[in-house]
Parts: sequence; structure tokens; C-alpha cells
Amino acid sequence: MIKKILSDEMVKGGIVLFIMISIFNFLNYLFHFITARMLDPSQYGVLVTLMSIIYIITIPSEAIQTIVTKYTSNFYKYKQYGKIRTLFNKFFNKGLKISLFVFLIYILFTPIISNLLKIEISLLVISGFAIFIVFIMPVGRGILQGTKKFYLLGINYLSEGIIKLFLTVILISLGLSIFGAISSVIIAALAAFFISIFSYIDIYKYKKERLKIDGLYSYSLNVFLLFASIIVILSTDIIIARMIFPPDVVGKYAVASTIGKMIFFSTLPISKVMFPLTSEKTGDKGNTIILFVKSLVLILIISFTALLIFWLFPQQFISILFSDKYIDVSGIIIYTGISFTILSISNLLLTYYLSQNEKISVIRVIFFMMIIFIIQFSLLFHTDSIKEFALFLLFSNIIIFIIALFFINK
Repeated sequence: MIKKILSDEMVKGGIVLFIMISIFNFLNYLFHFITARMLDPSQYGVLVTLMSIIYIITIPSEAIQTIVTKYTSNFYKYKQYGKIRTLFNKFFNKGLKISLFVFLIYILFTPIISNLLKIEISLLVISGFAIFIVFIMPVGRGILQGTKKFYLLGINYLSEGIIKLFLTVILISLGLSIFGAISSVIIAALAAFFISIFSYIDIYKYKKERLKIDGLYSYSLNVFLLFASIIVILSTDIIIARMIFPPDVVGKYAVASTIGKMIFFSTLPISKVMFPLTSEKTGDKGNTIILFVKSLVLILIISFTALLIFWLFPQQFISILFSDKYIDVSGIIIYTGISFTILSISNLLLTYYLSQNEKISVIRVIFFMMIIFIIQFSLLFHTDSIKEFALFLLFSNIIIFIIALFFINK
């Protein structure tokens, strides 16, 4: 029985990638645990705000990796390795050009962002260097994911997490504070990119094949917009909190938000494993639904386990991981936990939808995003306490989940 279960493609790929990325996410949590202890609440609030900006900056990364994964999985199925090489070249070359253009535009807006969020321009500029990684790294990771080389993909994530954690401790200890922490994030991502080169260098032994994908750019735009909606929901709570609450309160809420997001990032590997498998089986509705249900069950098990801990031992959980100076938010981590559980399920739904559809209405996607922005900002800006803020975040994510269901059903 066990042998039969382990022979299942979803289970094997899921176990490998889930373990690897779970360790990577654990290293990211250690990054937050350590920085929360080494910095005071107001400094930690600035750091988490910068991390939220980086998440928004890296929106194209997830979309690019998803697109490359989808087409790579199809080419790999029919052993069209030359087309995989062409796909890599196409995305890599355009990524280099786009990253420079986007970085220059970002620099022009840093004075406005600095004034709005009350963060030093130099910190914003350092964060902006993430743009150069955004358009390049996901190409290699998408090829690894699409060819189901989950072990090598996991190693790449692990290398980034280890380097980031190591550099963070050293640079903060040297007195570089927030500058040291945010610089570690950029350096680690750059190092992981160079490591990834050696993971897919074997594709160059194949001759390039002519590649024409109908609807590639329209599909790319829709993938970008749909993933943008998820990342915006994931990141904007901290940015809005930064605008309306005092610095020390923002730092404490950042801990509650980070704890809730543990659920999202812990379950993210499941959707990453599901995507190439359901994409490859497009048209076989029976099998793709089974894969989707398996993924959903795994997410629910992990989420409910975490929520039970948040509910029964909130103070102990915060005290052990972040220290007693953040104990004030122990009463709201159950709300942020439920919020990001709902977001995890919404992300799975949209990922499955993208794996089964190459032609998606741009108008519908833009309409979906506009509704999300309106709900998120209108609710969160009208709060007087972080408890009320957390409850409104939960309410907005419930509404967004219902809209996502309607969007997919249509």
C-alpha cells in the first residue's frame, strides 16, 4: 500500500518539493524571528514594510515562473528539449532588458514612496535591486519545475534561504541594522540565480528549435494580473498599517501578519507541485480534479493544524519565536491565520484555473483585480485598532475568496 502511494507522481514530487521549500520557508521564518529579536519593534516594522514592497516588486517573478513551467511541462512531455532551450533564451534576454527599464522607473518614484511610508530613500533603492532578479531567476526555476526536477528546484530555494540567514546575522551584528537585513535578501537572491544556472545548463547541448506559441503574451498578461492580485492581498496589509498606525504598533502587527503568512508560505509548495501535473493533463478533467482535491486536502490539514496552535497557545507561540515584546498581538494571530488560510485556498483555485486555461479574458481579470483593490483598501483604511484591522483583513479575504470562486466558475 505504501509502495503504491509513493509511486504516485503527485506524492513523489510533492514530498520532495514540499520538504525542500518547507525548509526554505522555515529559514525565512528564522530570518523574521532573528530580526524581530535583534531589532526594536519600530525597526522591525520598517523591515517588514520593505519586505512587502519587495513582494510586490517580485509579482512578475511568480507569473514568469508559472508561464515557463506550463510551456516547459508541455515540451518536456513530448521530449522537445530544443524548444525548452529557445523558451529559456526568449525569457532570459527579454528579462534583462525589462529589469533595467523597470528599475529606472522605480527609482523615479522612490521620493514619493519615502514620503508616504516615512522610510529612508536609500533603503528603498536597495530594495529596488530585487527587480534585476525578478525577470531572470524564475526562468531557470520554471524550467526545473516544468521538467519535474523538484530536487534541484528545492536545492535552489534552500541555497537562497541559507545565504540570506547567514548574511543577516553577520551584517546586523556589525551594526548595519535594517540596511544589513535588507541587503542580505538581495545578495542571497542574486547568489541563488547564479547557482540556478548550473541546474539547467544541460539544455544547451540541444539545438534550438523554432518556437511560436499562440497567445503567449495575452496568456502572460493574464497570469501576471491574477498572481498580482494574490501578492497584493498578501503584502498590502503591512503597507496600509504603516500608513495609519504608529511605528511601534506597526512592528507588533507585523509579527501577527508574519505568523498568519506562515500558513500561506507553508502550503505554497503544494500548488507549485500541482501546477505542472495538472497542466500536463489538461483535457483529462477527471485526473486534474483528483490532483486538485489532493492538493486542497493537504492545504486544509496543514492550515487547521497551525490554526489550532494559534488558538490554544498564542502567547507561548509569540514568546518563543519573537520574544515577549510582541505579546500584545497574541489575541489577533488566530484572525490573521484564518485570513491567510483562505488566501492559500484562493491561490490554489487560481493556480488550477491557470493550468487548465490558455485563453483568459483580460477584461475579466482586470475587473477581478479592481474589485480586490477596492475591497482591500476601503476596509483596511477605516480602522482604529490592530484587532479591528485584523478582523477587516479576514472579512476582505472571505469576500475575495467568494469572488475567486465566481470568477473560476464563469
